[in-house]
Amino acid sequence: MKKTGSIVLALAMVICLVLPFSLSAKAATYIGDGTQSSPYYVTNAEQLQGMRENLGAYYVLANNIDLSG
Repeated sequence: MKKTGSIVLALAMVICLVLPFSLSAKAATYIGDGTQSSPYYVTNAEQLQGMRENLGAYYVLANNIDLSG
């Protein structure tokens, strides 16, 4: 019984560690090239969060984004 409990606990820990990474791995899609002459247009929360993956790109806020939900 102890061995089964240990296995279940280990699996739960792995899921808790891996799940946040798999959820954030979804790449945001943008309109634009991310250059100064054609910046990425940020229109939603996913794109806003995706900015941290490429801080060297150029962005334009193209919409009001409600992050309260």
